[in-house]
Amino acid sequence: MQDSRTILFFCFKFGLGGTETLILRLIKHFATAHYRTVLLTEAPIHENVKRDVESFQFEHYIYNISSNKFESEVASLSFDKHEKPLVITHFLPEFLKCYVELSYKRYGVTFRHLVHIVHPHSTFYGPKQLTLLARLMIRVFLKKRNILFMDETCANECFQFYRLPQSTKYELLRLPLIINDDNLTKQKNREFNILTITRYEFPFKGYVLGLIRSFSKLCQQFENISLTIIGYGRDEAEVKNELTLLEPSIRSKITILAQVPYIQVEDYIRMCDCYVGMGTTVLDAANLNKIVITAVAYQREDNAVGFFHENYQTIGEIFNATKKYPDFESLLEKVISLKEDTFRSMSAESKKVLTEHYDISQISDKLITHGNQNFTYREDLLIRTLANIQSVSNAIIRKLKG
Repeated sequence: MQDSRTILFFCFKFGLGGTETLILRLIKHFATAHYRTVLLTEAPIHENVKRDVESFQFEHYIYNISSNKFESEVASLSFDKHEKPLVITHFLPEFLKCYVELSYKRYGVTFRHLVHIVHPHSTFYGPKQLTLLARLMIRVFLKKRNILFMDETCANECFQFYRLPQSTKYELLRLPLIINDDNLTKQKNREFNILTITRYEFPFKGYVLGLIRSFSKLCQQFENISLTIIGYGRDEAEVKNELTLLEPSIRSKITILAQVPYIQVEDYIRMCDCYVGMGTTVLDAANLNKIVITAVAYQREDNAVGFFHENYQTIGEIFNATKKYPDFESLLEKVISLKEDTFRSMSAESKKVLTEHYDISQISDKLITHGNQNFTYREDLLIRTLANIQSVSNAIIRKLKG
């Protein structure tokens, strides 16, 4: 087995979310290219995702606290002595945890590490009193090319948090997507359908509340429109409360669905006319030739980045009170009012821009060229110190809560 053809993905809990779908895409791509692909988690794969991953060719191991090793139902994680696995994580807490759990002493191989940041706050470290130490670690990552950012927003948030110069050099790796061969656009439905797929986690994804209010206003102007919301999460009560404020005639045009299997998500996207959202679902919709409106994160209003095909760089911009944003209502009004040929042309533009900037066959090659430099003794000590502090802090928090 070649040194560089083993890739591990570490994820605390594997459920139905943007990071998980990203990992699945990468697993599928690398497995097809004959890489050894391994998923490491600390809990079983969520039931709603299990059926979706059955067709994927990969190894899955769960961390066993008793043995301090990753194990499956039939075997423990092991490696050939010539392997040099690349471990990919997407959040700093996950990196710190697996850095300690995946050691040469336990597995007899040298692990390479890459942190691909896909959330604006993924690099934040607590307790805040130790930010200076974490800042040193981030600088090491940047110097040794152990960290990549999915967009400019993620990089800027990291630099602001750690007070790094905005001139700091960094590398971008946009979210990779398997581009499908379907380039056919379809005409508008007789009943124009707007779709969003989200997690009810506010204010991070509070845009859905603004979307409901925008839809209510659009119903005063357009008769044959509908809104479909696929979502779940801790703040579901806020969504239900927002719906109770609507007139019954408008509420009847809104369909609310809980979690649906990942393989069925594509069906709902195909049936819609316009997609509103943020994160990886923006790319999924563009991949199916849909006009996409990208929402602004950390808000409960109707602020939008704009159309994806006009601003592909950002799929999750953080709300800035000093900035003036377009709103869902005006953007949706524009799309609903489009003539058929213009509507289909705009749909095709989404796919064109996606293919140019998010094609996994081009992006994945860049992934595996990172994380090749080993950490020095001092750097290793720094990382392990931060990991141990994080572990103790989490244990104290759990004890206080329970």
